[in-house]
Amino acid sequence: MTESKSIAIINGMPDDANEPLDNFLEQCTQSSSQLVNSKPTPIPYLLDSLPLIIRGNYHLLTGPVGNMKSMLSLYLAGELSKKEKVLFVDKENGLLMIEARARALRIPETENLYYWCERPGMSKEETPPDFKTGFKLYERIVREWKSPVLIFDTLNRFCPGADENSVKDMTFVTDCLMKLRNLGATVIALHQVGKPSIEKGYQNYRGSSEIAGGMDIGLTIKNFTQATENSASFTIHQFKTRWLPHPPIQVVFEFGIFNFLPEFMNPERFFSLRKAVTEYLSKNPEVRGEEIKQAMSSKSYGGHPVKATSWMLANCWKNYWIRLDGPMNSFVYKNLPIAKK
Repeated sequence: MTESKSIAIINGMPDDANEPLDNFLEQCTQSSSQLVNSKPTPIPYLLDSLPLIIRGNYHLLTGPVGNMKSMLSLYLAGELSKKEKVLFVDKENGLLMIEARARALRIPETENLYYWCERPGMSKEETPPDFKTGFKLYERIVREWKSPVLIFDTLNRFCPGADENSVKDMTFVTDCLMKLRNLGATVIALHQVGKPSIEKGYQNYRGSSEIAGGMDIGLTIKNFTQATENSASFTIHQFKTRWLPHPPIQVVFEFGIFNFLPEFMNPERFFSLRKAVTEYLSKNPEVRGEEIKQAMSSKSYGGHPVKATSWMLANCWKNYWIRLDGPMNSFVYKNLPIAKK
């Protein structure tokens, strides 16, 4: 095969009409042998705790009003900012509300997370633009920040005057989000679900089918339950993916922490086990982890599987008790004042 050279392309065709077509296609495409023999790489999840957010993809997160979409997105922004540069553009919520949420969620104090919303005293030029008037700014941010995470809350606020049921209008919006993705950004956009109907049941998103057509990954919140004033549970369902499908992930929110539950744990067991562990620590102020596991597996404390207790002690201790190094390279857990209430 002759050595290939760079071929200029004008109006979708090689500039040199005499250039062999095979040379042109060799430069622009990949053969099946290249695809099959390419080096396998793991799916680039950005969070181990939530294997649904994938680098360089456009995600749509939907859910009914009041089902914690914005709260969850702010929490994810904080978690992602530990390793990534994040811009959260909010045209839905006020600053005072977000400041209160950030304190409640214990968002990391980092220069990697920028939160942008309209606030009193801002000039028109300083307010976050929609895609019609200021999309070039978002493009510039992606180019200069190099593969950041961009979160948009809520989708319809970035396309004022657009008809969500219009394929033409929604194509403009999805084209913008796909352009940011193609430049290297990881995009998360928030949107509402459609109204339920007898014929179609639960609608994963509101508006034109183009909204689903443009996304890489579609996530929706279902089964939202407010357990107490400070706790709730829901399920994140993946209704579209260009990657491997993922089963639903059950989530518990309690005292400012989102807990993404493993497959052997559900919200009912989470709350029951958390209560049992807290009660045990109230009676035994300092105790080794192995003793807690044995106690929780007994009938008097609910007969919880050891692996469930092990997971809770490893992942959920911060708000309920403190974990200390103990004898024989084990952990000692000590009750916090909240456990005595």
